Amino acid sequence: MNTRIYFKLTKKLNSGLGYEYNKILWIVGKSEW
Repeated sequence: MNTRIYFKLTKKLNSGLGYEYNKILWIVGKSEW
């Protein structure tokens, strides 16, 4: 996964309910390494 694009996506989700989703995406992203 392209980390730069991924970081932009997580930044957009970094508010409200998106924060929990962001954490899930981050954990899933880490497991892909």
